[in-house]
Amino acid sequence: MLKKGFLYLIASIFISGALNATDTNSTITKLKDAKVVISINDNNYTSKDFPLEFNKLSDNKKYSFLVIYSNYRVTLDSLKDEQKSLQVDIDALIKKRDDKNKRVGIEKSKLKEVISNLRLTLDTIAYKEVEKNYPKIKEEVESFFKEHEKDYNYPNYVEVSFIRVKDENLSKEIISKINLSKNQDKLKVFIEESKRYKSKKDKDLTYMGAITSKNKKYGKEFFDKLWESDENNILNKAIKKDNLYYIVYIHKKEKSGTSSFDFVKDDIKKYLLKAKRIRWIKNRYKDIKKDSKVIIYNNNL
Repeated sequence: MLKKGFLYLIASIFISGALNATDTNSTITKLKDAKVVISINDNNYTSKDFPLEFNKLSDNKKYSFLVIYSNYRVTLDSLKDEQKSLQVDIDALIKKRDDKNKRVGIEKSKLKEVISNLRLTLDTIAYKEVEKNYPKIKEEVESFFKEHEKDYNYPNYVEVSFIRVKDENLSKEIISKINLSKNQDKLKVFIEESKRYKSKKDKDLTYMGAITSKNKKYGKEFFDKLWESDENNILNKAIKKDNLYYIVYIHKKEKSGTSSFDFVKDDIKKYLLKAKRIRWIKNRYKDIKKDSKVIIYNNNL
């Protein structure tokens, strides 16, 4: 049972299903000359147990990270057998995510990766546990697909990343710099340049996603220029739109078609079970926290 002086972990869960929240009213224990930054059920963790960037965070951000980390850790520690039985699936999902991130140039910080892996692990376990109580989920998935089959027709689309600048000459300079690099290094240079010109709003954004031929935000002319370009390469000229110059990297293009049932059935199942999965995690955490003991050592942050 949590006692006075321990950090009271919160039970609120975001729609993503992650335990990503901090309790600003929690008590922080002070311990002189202690080397541990957090103790979770009598397991001590020092800053060396986390990626090096942990030490570069402000005390408040270290605290926030440790609360989120402990939320996941205490929940997953109660699911060791379930995790062991699903570890092959979990590893495959992590690899699939990492492969896509690498392909499109997404660079996550090591700390975000730690939390992302914990969240993916817990979500995978939760879906499997929830599915056990819904033996007819297979039939529901098939019924859903038949009812919405026309919605699985997709138009031509292009996967892209953008750098947006206000000056045409600057756009030319950036494109020239990227094109001077070898083909296999163009995406790397593009990503480095994107970091220099991100807005505050898009400061963590490199990969923009897919733009379809029916996209109204960018329009037909914008899309046609993307569609005419080569995959895994940069457009040789920025596209001007709304007083901005878009420097575009084309990741891949996909012609219109229809998604097969086998391709989308897992996504449909996750969609249908999403609310139940979130509720399962919330209830699991609520039960586990009663017997959990978490201490954050303030003076070592």
